[in-house]
Amino acid sequence: EHTRFLFWLFHWLLFFVDICLSLFDRFVGFFESLWRDIHMNRLRHDPSNDLNFVIVSHGLTSRVFLMKWFKWTVEQFEHLNNFGNCEFRVMQLESDGEYSLAVNHTEE
Repeated sequence: EHTRFLFWLFHWLLFFVDICLSLFDRFVGFFESLWRDIHMNRLRHDPSNDLNFVIVSHGLTSRVFLMKWFKWTVEQFEHLNNFGNCEFRVMQLESDGEYSLAVNHTEE
């Protein structure tokens, strides 16, 4: 029974890693398209206004997105939990031009 459990665990972990790698690769294309659309002004954005995006996704996909965006390590990624239902995160542009993950964000 122990061997069967280890066999199941090994295959489940391979499946999970494969999904994460696939998502990570897809975000490379997503980021390239997003930046290209912004720089070519395909979104018809007025530069005098802020440009905001809302990305709706599932928990694992959101975590992989944040890992890719912030260049987190696998260890940092593993410490994250999936978002709860209707939970959200805000990426905030700082004065130095870098984004940070806003915490304790309120409606004000």
